Amino acid sequence: SQALNGYLAVNVAAANSPSNFKKSNSKIKAVVKTQIRTLLRIFVGIGSYKDFFTDLSIEDVRDYSIDGSKFLDVVIKNTGKTPITPTGNVSFSSLDFAGLRFGPISYLTLTMEPGKTYKFKMRVPNEIQPGNWQILVKAQQGNIIRTRIFEKNLKFREGINWLLILLRILSVV
Repeated sequence: SQALNGYLAVNVAAANSPSNFKKSNSKIKAVVKTQIRTLLRIFVGIGSYKDFFTDLSIEDVRDYSIDGSKFLDVVIKNTGKTPITPTGNVSFSSLDFAGLRFGPISYLTLTMEPGKTYKFKMRVPNEIQPGNWQILVKAQQGNIIRTRIFEKNLKFREGINWLLILLRILSVV
């Protein structure tokens, strides 16, 4: 079996002026030509279906903060044999205060290659305070839906800004 990842370039353009162009006595005339260009990701697999199944698993969630803003990394593994671009959302329920809920909050992903694990950053509302939370994560690729519940003590510790540290070191040297 073999597989190919690629892009299909689609370009649509008007070749001539529109046929319903009205004549007028105006001294100024304008024809705006339209051009639309897009890239579509394609995957072509040659072989049996079992060689190209699609699946994913939700591995973990990790909390941190940067400059006072709270973030959560959603860690997803592509356990299938095809590239995927899942969509998903996260809901929070406090384990300390009954009835305190937030979400669902959507997160975006990039294309994930087979067998690879990726983390996707999502901003967490400031109303979510450190403490014990139940976190429901949903990830969907086509008709495949995976969910997982985590019980975490969110602390939102300040992350290390490596770029800022590197710039400071370089400015001293």
